[in-house]
Amino acid sequence: MLTRKELLAQSAALIAFASGAGTLLAKGSDHKSSKKIEKKSYQKIDKKILDAASKCALNSEICLSHCEENLATGDTMLADCLKTVKDTLALCKAFVSLGSSQSTFAKEVASICIKACEVCEKECRVHESHHEVCKNCADSCQECILELKKIA
Repeated sequence: MLTRKELLAQSAALIAFASGAGTLLAKGSDHKSSKKIEKKSYQKIDKKILDAASKCALNSEICLSHCEENLATGDTMLADCLKTVKDTLALCKAFVSLGSSQSTFAKEVASICIKACEVCEKECRVHESHHEVCKNCADSCQECILELKKIA
């Protein structure tokens, strides 16, 4: 058990450490350098590109549900489609979120999103003749790829 004297000493040491750490962190954030980064990283994303990625995310969501429903009945034909559409959905959503706020990472995410959409489109094309949902997903992936290439 701590004595009152030990408790006060440890509390004082903790407060001293916390205030010192805050000062060290503040020294690392130079206001002038953050302005340079802001100006350099600002890139307004064309609404048409954001719309294509949003549409792709929506169709991916629908495709994902369709794949899950088929898997629930024991049909494993869409198992690979399910895996690829999950990546596409996550990356398209991330791009829309980052792109709409002019994030410095939007361009990088767009490049990765293109790769995911290419894989997803290829897999959905396998099933498009007997699943309209897959055709819609593949078509929106194709459109998304074309738009994202404008900035990636």
